[in-house]
Amino acid sequence: MNSSQFKKNEFKKLCSIIGYKPLIVEQLICKLDTYYKEWVEQKTDKKTGNFKKYKDGTIKKRVLRPSLRELKTIQANIKDKILAHIKLPECVHGGVKKRSNISNAKPHQGNKYQFTTDLQEFYPNINSQQVYDTLLGLKFSPHYAHWLTNLTTWKYELPQGTPTSTQIANLVFLETDVKLIELCNFHGITYTRYVDDLTFSSPKDFCHLINDI
Repeated sequence: MNSSQFKKNEFKKLCSIIGYKPLIVEQLICKLDTYYKEWVEQKTDKKTGNFKKYKDGTIKKRVLRPSLRELKTIQANIKDKILAHIKLPECVHGGVKKRSNISNAKPHQGNKYQFTTDLQEFYPNINSQQVYDTLLGLKFSPHYAHWLTNLTTWKYELPQGTPTSTQIANLVFLETDVKLIELCNFHGITYTRYVDDLTFSSPKDFCHLINDI
């Protein structure tokens, strides 16, 4: 089989999985801008209800870019039929079936010392090249990874508000998760992550390890 035929077969395979004819998917990719909407909202603290601010007093904002119509359905199918089958570490709770912010908090019960932090601009800091490279690392073919990247990123980054973005972000961050797991296991620290919120806890004081974390 030549490379051109292999490329076509990979595309047909993907289209079959997501339940759309190749021609429709090709037309959709050519008009991706019409399948997203975009707006900016100010971030609020869930506990206080006040706006979150940077150190200089500027209110933190997020750009929401949810997908629309057929693209949203295609992404939901990618999430359920492709991404959901990729196993993630037990410490990852956001975007994982049967896990939640409650299951994320449970492992830390009873630990006296806790440290929480979040990943700044988690979704927009993940670019399309990182997504493509991550999919290649998961043994998807270059063609398959190319189409998946096109169908899940927009404006060269991971859009916040689509069915696939949390799962994709989990996969991109997996390498860092593994490093954190190894560090925490070595020092007897419990680690969990809920999307961009990271929590560390231990019965013993571990403030001397914060910089390493």
